[in-house]
Amino acid sequence: MKIKIPIEDLKLNTVIANDVYNEDSQLIITQGTMLTSKVLDRLKLFSVEYVYIASETDDEKPFTETEDFIKFKKDYMDITDSIQKSFNGIIEKTISEEELEQTVSKCLELYTSFSSSYSIFDMLHHMRDFSDSTFVHSVNVGMIAAIIGRWAGKSEYEEHLLLSCGLFHDIGKLLIPSEIINKPDKLTPDEFEIMKTHAQKGYGLLDDLNINDHIKKCALMHHEKINGSGYPQGLKGSQIDDFAKIITIADIYDALTATRVYRGPICPFDVIEIFENDGFQLYDTRYMLVFLQNIINSYLHSQVQLSNGESGEIIMVNTNNLSKPIVHSGNDFIDLSENKNIKINKIF
Repeated sequence: MKIKIPIEDLKLNTVIANDVYNEDSQLIITQGTMLTSKVLDRLKLFSVEYVYIASETDDEKPFTETEDFIKFKKDYMDITDSIQKSFNGIIEKTISEEELEQTVSKCLELYTSFSSSYSIFDMLHHMRDFSDSTFVHSVNVGMIAAIIGRWAGKSEYEEHLLLSCGLFHDIGKLLIPSEIINKPDKLTPDEFEIMKTHAQKGYGLLDDLNINDHIKKCALMHHEKINGSGYPQGLKGSQIDDFAKIITIADIYDALTATRVYRGPICPFDVIEIFENDGFQLYDTRYMLVFLQNIINSYLHSQVQLSNGESGEIIMVNTNNLSKPIVHSGNDFIDLSENKNIKINKIF
């Protein structure tokens, strides 16, 4: 089996399991090369973010059956259980500050156990088929928002605070009728109006708690848009809490790429295209740019399936068209920005 590893986590004397190309699609390291200090320096020289290595302990196993993923999944599901209990405790007004802090600490411990933000995205990507519950979504948004904060140069305190903001941003959904939350079809206009009240309801649940104001505001404002088209207050630009602007991007990305009761997960590259087309009118440009520039790098060297039935490896990003990278397939290099009839259907 091949395992995708960030450059900073590579260990010497491991075997590189994929051909590595530079930005001009020139081969710089061949498959099967032993990683030496010289090879590592060459990878860094060409700003390579990831390579695949040959796994010795989990040979031939799918990623979801590796020891690392199995441990992550166990810890992740334990955290979602804790989130569910904490949400219920908040609603019933039975949770203590200590219990609330313990829930956040569990998620923070899992988040900080990864040296690379790209490694976290890898794990979350492979959790896509497991659940679309509010609790799973909350954990995802917390981790993704924290990563965006890191990419945006936020302090460690702010980065960790963003994780808490994401964990509690959707708590108001527990006060929405389950037949609306779990409806497998498109909501009616009346049902959507009820759904929209979750932002105000969430703020109401958190308002009396002794927690940071950013957490409360993110629950209230995570559906606001910078052009004023959001809800519940139709806020614009600087009227929206700065942390809520990051939570909004994380929320939309996770919601679209997750499995839902009414559809399967949308390919991240389709979501990136949506953000490229509409994101800068709806979301803060600073955070939209840093998100797009970094999220695309997290998929460099990923194995993908194309809409024409071919498989390949993403080897280069088109900076002016992030959703259309260059894919190495067989002996060909397919520039998706020039072959607009071909797109990425699936990431492995």
